[in-house]
Amino acid sequence: MHKPLENREVTALGFQVADEIERRVNEACCDFPDKKDVLMDYSLAYADAFLKSRGRLPSVQVLASMAQLDAEAIQQEITDLPANIASQTLIQVRNIPMSRAPHLEKVFGEDNDRLYFEFEVEDSPFMTRTSRKVSDVLEKCGYEINIEERTATNDGGKNNIKIGKLLNRLGEEDLLKDWSKATGGLQKDGMIVLSRNPDDIARASTARRWTSCVDERSEDGYADKLAPQVEEGSIIAYLTTQSDPDLHSPMSRIIIKPFMNSQKQVALIADKDYGISDMHFCKAMDAFCAEHNAGLTGNFIKVNNIQTDGISAFNLNEAGAITATTGKKTKLIPSYIRHGACTAEEFLDYFQMPYSVDEDGTVNVPDILDLKGQQLVQLPDMQHVRTQGLDISETQLTSLKGCPETIGGSFNCSHTPITSLENGPQVVDGAYYACKTNIQNLKGVAQEVSGSFDFDASKLESLEGAPPEETIYFYHTPLAEQYPDGSVRVSDWLEDQEHTMER
Repeated sequence: MHKPLENREVTALGFQVADEIERRVNEACCDFPDKKDVLMDYSLAYADAFLKSRGRLPSVQVLASMAQLDAEAIQQEITDLPANIASQTLIQVRNIPMSRAPHLEKVFGEDNDRLYFEFEVEDSPFMTRTSRKVSDVLEKCGYEINIEERTATNDGGKNNIKIGKLLNRLGEEDLLKDWSKATGGLQKDGMIVLSRNPDDIARASTARRWTSCVDERSEDGYADKLAPQVEEGSIIAYLTTQSDPDLHSPMSRIIIKPFMNSQKQVALIADKDYGISDMHFCKAMDAFCAEHNAGLTGNFIKVNNIQTDGISAFNLNEAGAITATTGKKTKLIPSYIRHGACTAEEFLDYFQMPYSVDEDGTVNVPDILDLKGQQLVQLPDMQHVRTQGLDISETQLTSLKGCPETIGGSFNCSHTPITSLENGPQVVDGAYYACKTNIQNLKGVAQEVSGSFDFDASKLESLEGAPPEETIYFYHTPLAEQYPDGSVRVSDWLEDQEHTMER
């Protein structure tokens, strides 16, 4: 009996291969008619066969072996299987007629549902920095590194070990994530596919190597938002290889969404990317939208029921500059900057921040990096950046990942939806502010702070993680119910905790 598949094991079959798989199932099951319906009804059964074939269509022999499964036993296991890939929601989207909206005809012409473009892969500064970190760690453990081959050895080359496997064995989880991100993208033969095909939009996140709120199995349950994407004329862009024109296993995707002005003109904006983040892919899609939007001006709002990435309206001027008109009227920054799919240097260049680079790769910013109120969803990797202060308050950041490790001034992440101080700066030569956030404890907070710690109006319940010698301020928080003055020395709080446990 084959074990039920876990979500992460499900490989994209692609609706384009469904007919071929059906033909093979029919052929394989000709002597097992009672098994055929089970295999056909539950596509995950032949998804398992697809996996066993290592990404190829299952052979007749593999499917025949699947046909030996007991139908009754499979029925008993159905409740343990993930949702069927070809669910009712995705079938519904798949059957929506392909949109022929004028703005799509402008892009695709009358007959094309997909367009294919070569994708030039460039050297990544992130790859360079990650390689340096990997080399430092593995060389200390006695290994010789071959970055190009992505292998390491400690016996003169008799046995070469994949670097990713070795990092996993050594328990270097964070470095393994960076290594996977740096090396998991396209190395050659890259291709961007633009599509208005309902199948491609329906599978935006379901049975992919990534997940999102439009994944059929997502707890958020927004897969029903895919139908308006097709009907109203969204475009989906996939980053894949030239050997994968039917998008069976793309690297990442971006949905490009339509906005309309009072003259019924349609402008396009690229949402965030999912999958292996590639800044060149994000930049290419931003450039595609800018080219499409050339000559358009005025106020644009999202089309009908289109779900967008936090932006529902914007103004487009004659110079092509986009200003968000929801919330604060600020310049809408490009998607790849907004979502941190860029290098620290590109990020600083965009915000016109002067900096210098040391021989060891450290980036020095002589001023305060003021990002207050910017529409940032994620920071790029700026751990190697040294700045005289960092203000990321009133942004859309949900994590401090990417923050510089050392800040030569104050740090402010107030009025953001963050829930944890993990991955934030560890040395702050100034005050540390995290007011009106969703943090409940101080795990991950900086251990060296020359100024005050202020967490007013947060959801702080515990001082766990804070330096014992510091005094913490926390007016209007759950912890203030125990300390009406709104502050306490961490060592005193720890002592109170011990007394409470003793009682």
